[in-house]
Amino acid sequence: MTSTVGLQSTHIQSFEELCVFWKMYCRVYGCNSHSKKNINKELHFFSFPAGKDSETRKRRESWIEFCKRKAFTPTVNTRICSLHFTDDSYDPAHSPKFLKSISCEDQTLVMLKKNAVPTLNKPMMEKTETKQRKTSEERLRRKVVHALSPNL
Repeated sequence: MTSTVGLQSTHIQSFEELCVFWKMYCRVYGCNSHSKKNINKELHFFSFPAGKDSETRKRRESWIEFCKRKAFTPTVNTRICSLHFTDDSYDPAHSPKFLKSISCEDQTLVMLKKNAVPTLNKPMMEKTETKQRKTSEERLRRKVVHALSPNL
């Protein structure tokens, strides 16, 4: 694969080189995973499901909902990292554990099952909920302080 960036021509021959060239990010809210942090190659990034059939569209909507981002529309380059998938989400012959057991380091061989949905490390709340909760807690804290020391 050859890619041209500006006036420079870059020859990318492997998935690892592609990850270094283009930094891939996990789009799940609160997840800080990206390909440049992936030194030990244990982190994998998966594209959102694409297809016209109703089952694929439902699965894609589940992935989008899991990300907990407002007005979020994934592109062909949008990814979710492997930290959000259980071991049984992987195709048995293409799971990270199996490939590691046979000393295979080719990241492109790691594959999810057709029906895989992210379920691990789910974001607990969105920014607005967090801000609202902090505001409520702060208000309650001020009431308690005021009730305990009315002279302040």
